[in-house]
Amino acid sequence: MYRSKLVSALLFFLGLFIATTSFASDKVVITSKAREHFKAGVAYVDDPNGPKYEEAYREFRIAHADSPTYRILTNIGLCALNLERDGEAIEAYEEYLAHATAEDIPKNKRAIMERDVATMKASLVRVTVTTPVTNISLADERVPSKGNVVINRYEVKDGKVALGIHPGHHRITATAEGYDSQTWEFDADSATTHAHAFELSRSNSAAPVKPAVPAAVKSVAEPSQPAEPSEKKTPTFVYGGLAATGIFAITATITGLMANTKKSDYDALNKTGQDPARAADLHDSVQRLELMTDIGIGAAVLAAAGTAIVYFTASSGKPDAKTKAKNWQLSPTVGASHAGVNFAGQF
Repeated sequence: MYRSKLVSALLFFLGLFIATTSFASDKVVITSKAREHFKAGVAYVDDPNGPKYEEAYREFRIAHADSPTYRILTNIGLCALNLERDGEAIEAYEEYLAHATAEDIPKNKRAIMERDVATMKASLVRVTVTTPVTNISLADERVPSKGNVVINRYEVKDGKVALGIHPGHHRITATAEGYDSQTWEFDADSATTHAHAFELSRSNSAAPVKPAVPAAVKSVAEPSQPAEPSEKKTPTFVYGGLAATGIFAITATITGLMANTKKSDYDALNKTGQDPARAADLHDSVQRLELMTDIGIGAAVLAAAGTAIVYFTASSGKPDAKTKAKNWQLSPTVGASHAGVNFAGQF
């Protein structure tokens, strides 16, 4: 019940903070940073898909830290209340009511807020957590009878923290770097007080450090075994080179046969002189096919030579022959008056 009333109270103030630069009652100048974070918080509350109170709570906290005017406290209180951080909600609303004037909140709305805060305080569960570890993180999970689990996180900096939480079944887990996590589970009735001490143990998950070998032991060396000769393997490049040689040779043969056929047709047509244009086309075709034949023959020769070099170099037992063979490349080149193949690599 008090949640819906306090939401109405909050919506009454949403536009005031954004439109005002400073307040005469608390003399706080609102910075541009605070204004932007406040606007972001309002946007999260008014999200079309439903209020995002966790994000809004963070933005309102940042705005208040930068410009600590009491008027932001109603927004912080609303978000804390919906996140079930009841103790923080009560603190925010009480501080607001302590500073708010009649211009800030009408008398009837003040009465509603005061009554709702009193209702929250009457059912508040107070929890005290202590730990010998300086810095730990607490994750408080409340498991409701219906709906999703509510999770809140708190940081404990000095080994002790006092929380004001919502009644229900809670599971609080403490974690710290270098320690095993621990969980405390309990039922919290309305207006009850609970305390728990987390005794965190050092984590043993880290692998043990292997002790250094004494110098005396290091001086006793086992007799080294002669290295077994590495097995000679045919480099992959050799197989590729053989395939390339075959392709170039077949290509040269085909284009050579086609060139001979075209040349015969050209010679026959050229003797009769009946179709000069056709004869010219055949002449150009013969030249192109002869050029392609030359390229194929040259590429086949160079591919075969490169393959032989790689094969015999690797077979000679040189340690880097296989590695270097992987960097050799074949690339045909064609120019206006020349044709050939580039063979590049390291020896």
